[in-house]
Amino acid sequence: MKKILFAEYCSKTQGQIHLCGISIGGMLALEYALELPDKIKSLVLIGTPHKVPKAALAIQTAIFRFLPESVF
Repeated sequence: MKKILFAEYCSKTQGQIHLCGISIGGMLALEYALELPDKIKSLVLIGTPHKVPKAALAIQTAIFRFLPESVF
């Protein structure tokens, strides 16, 4: 399966998009919206931390490495 970057996936849609991010996904959505504000029609952030402790991010990254790609 070919991996596709989030920004590539969003750019395939013509016009503006509604974007929703949950938890750390919200941080990704917010970063995308800040970089390409004209592409965003609406932005919903749910449980998105404004700052993630490095230890928590390291633990989550380690867990994600063991999950199969189909989960994502």
